[in-house]
Amino acid sequence: MNTRTRFRSGRFAAAGAALMLAALSGASASGQPGSSMSFVLTQGRVEPAIGYAVRVDIIGAALTEGSSGPALPITLKVHTGDTTTEPFGDADSTAGNINQPTLPVTKYVVPEMQDAGTSLTITATSWYGGRIYLTHNSHDQSSLVRVLRNGDAVPNIAGANGQEDIAYFLRPYLTPDGSEVWLHDHQVLYLFELGTSDPNSSAADFQDAVVLVTLGETLEELDEDLPPRNDFAAPMQTARLAD
Repeated sequence: MNTRTRFRSGRFAAAGAALMLAALSGASASGQPGSSMSFVLTQGRVEPAIGYAVRVDIIGAALTEGSSGPALPITLKVHTGDTTTEPFGDADSTAGNINQPTLPVTKYVVPEMQDAGTSLTITATSWYGGRIYLTHNSHDQSSLVRVLRNGDAVPNIAGANGQEDIAYFLRPYLTPDGSEVWLHDHQVLYLFELGTSDPNSSAADFQDAVVLVTLGETLEELDEDLPPRNDFAAPMQTARLAD
């Protein structure tokens, strides 16, 4: 299948109203829950130095067939050590599809604390005709998953088929000048490419699924929404396809 011509990547913001208001209010990293968390990031695998809790937020997900075809299902798994969690529904079928205009759940706190040194990775899968099309893990296929943390440069990748670039999609999470990622230090952004297995393809725009991971020292502190640091950028609208 020629993914360059058969698929195009779109994007929509799947965050709820609380996230939108948070983007307007802004926040400082100092004094925030979990701000003392530290971790090593190695080829898409997160390894905190102390015991930790983890929260996963779907920031956006979109992949369509052709330039105007239907949205293709995308599912998500979270791996902590040897444990796999499917926070948004059955990820071994299209029942856990996160590529929808509205979702019943866009955030999930893994219900168990993780031991120090327990690795964390994310796997996203695209589906076509009811069958798995591509599955990419943030560590095993790290070339097809961009993992960003505070201070990283914004990837300069054009959107496929005339779509907006990454900076447009991530604007609530960028510095005011748009040049760097501006996260809290205990957060990581995952950008998945699920339309092609060639990271050098012009179809690879890394906007098919965008996932935010937040680490915490307790489960309870992750129940509260943590505002993006950038209060200058206009927040993405809920469930709106980008032009």
